[in-house]
This record gives sequence, structure tokens and C-alpha cells, in this order.
Amino acid sequence: MSMQLQCQVLGTANVDIDSQLQELITKILRLQVNPFQFVIVVEAAEFHALQAHGRDYLAEHLSHQLQKDVIWVQDGMNNSIDRYYIGPLETFIAGNRMLVSIDGRAVLVHKPLARQAQSMTSNQSRRTVKVKISRPPNSYILYRKDHHKLIKAANPAYTNNQISKVLGQAWKQEKADVRARYQTMAEELKQNLLRAHPDYRYAPRRPGERRRRNRRVAAEATSGMEGLDNHV
Repeated sequence: MSMQLQCQVLGTANVDIDSQLQELITKILRLQVNPFQFVIVVEAAEFHALQAHGRDYLAEHLSHQLQKDVIWVQDGMNNSIDRYYIGPLETFIAGNRMLVSIDGRAVLVHKPLARQAQSMTSNQSRRTVKVKISRPPNSYILYRKDHHKLIKAANPAYTNNQISKVLGQAWKQEKADVRARYQTMAEELKQNLLRAHPDYRYAPRRPGERRRRNRRVAAEATSGMEGLDNHV
């Protein structure tokens, strides 16, 4: 379950992480946690590198240090910087700040002024804004996400398509209990999305979009397979 929309409560995380993630988390905590600061800033690249279990682990440690529940939020106040914050919930809703939910993420934004809020309410009454909701990932997508960096680290010259081919073959040969674990994770993400968006229905791509995408994917796959053969 993603921790981005709920507070990390003291003592609720029980996560084993590898040494690489441990090193990154230790670096972040050592550099940023001090008596004058209660919010940690993490670049988007580091946020995604931590993965869900790494973010849970960091949140648990920060909760213990601050003795407060904490929450991950995305910075929506400065569009020139792609970054995330983690800190006590009350910090993000004080003053002229507020949190909104966008595609399942908690996003920190400026609180609209009274006149702006009135204008927004008026505009919303005249039109319905259609928000695009991303389709929840399936079990293979989650498996590929977890193993992509390992394959890339072992084979720096591989393209994304070559890595996808390797992982596709590995997934077919994977043990049943491993596949079942990822299927369970995928089902949990799907149910979380349905709880957050009860009216969600998957809308397939239009025929024209599918044809363009299929041509592009086929061309990339052919190129990737040729490159992979050269490495065998």
C-alpha cells in the first residue's frame, strides 16, 4: 500500500531493506534532520529510487526521531523543481498551504485567496473537470519495476527494450510463489484505486492511438532485440 496519502504512524512499519537503500536513507536523515528542521526534502529521483518499502522505512525512522506521525507529499508550489517532502501533517496545512489529491498523490499547493476560491467555485459549477486516472499496474509491471535497475546495473549498455525482453523471459520462468506475491500486490493497488475512485472504469485506447503506439513499440522492440543478440 502506498504511504503517500496517509500518515506513517509510530511503530507501524516493519520493513527489511537492502544495504543500498539503507545507505541512501541514512544519508538523507543525517544531512537533513536537525533541531531546526522538521521536514525533509527529497528529489524526485531519490523518491522513486527509495521505492515504496524504502519510503516506509524512512518515514518510520523520521516518526521516531520527531515523535510525530509523518506523511509524504509532492511539491506542487514550485513547478520548476520536481521534489517531495516528508514531515508532520500539520506542517503542510498551516498558513497559506493546503494538500490536494491528484492521481492518488498528496500534493502541496498554495491555499487560494477568498476571491480566487469564489472564482474557482463559480467556474467549477459551470464545468466539470475530467481528471485522468492512471490504470493500476499489473503483476508483471510491478515485477519489472523492481528488477529494472538490477539488470541495468549489470548491463549498462542495454536499452530499456532489451531489459524488458530479459525481464519478460525471467517472469515466465519465475517461481509460482514470487508471481503470486506480485499478483497480490497488483490486486491491492487495484482495490486501493477503486476505493479512492469508485466510478473508475478502464478506457481502452482509441483505434488510431493503438495503431500509432503498436508501430512505435514494434520498431523499438525490433531494434532492442537486434542489440540484445549482439550481446549474446
